[in-house]
Amino acid sequence: KAPRAHHCSICRRCSLRMDHHCPWINNCVGHSNQSSFVRFLFHVPIGCVHALVLMSLCAYRALFIKGFVRRTYLPYTPPMLLGTLLAIGLATGVTISVGFLLFVQLRNIARNATEIEQWILRRSEER
Repeated sequence: KAPRAHHCSICRRCSLRMDHHCPWINNCVGHSNQSSFVRFLFHVPIGCVHALVLMSLCAYRALFIKGFVRRTYLPYTPPMLLGTLLAIGLATGVTISVGFLLFVQLRNIARNATEIEQWILRRSEER
């Protein structure tokens, strides 16, 4: 086994500088794909913030400009408003959680350590 390599019980293979197994990409994050994973973590919050802004503008327009105040040819129904508010909440949650994951990954890159190595270090300090 190479130094800093770990075996993934889900993929059933060894990965060089393995950080963790990610269910989103259905693969282990390690030496070969960490840069792609960090780019993915960078772009997901940007897309969610974009969707959040668009849905917020849509909900504001429906509530205060057209939908419920004045009936238009395409009414914004209460189920549509509820779906928009739910999507706003989900986009906010995804932005916060994936932003935190991006922070953790960037911190580990700055420390030149993987999450598994951080866990082993914490476990050895507890003993």
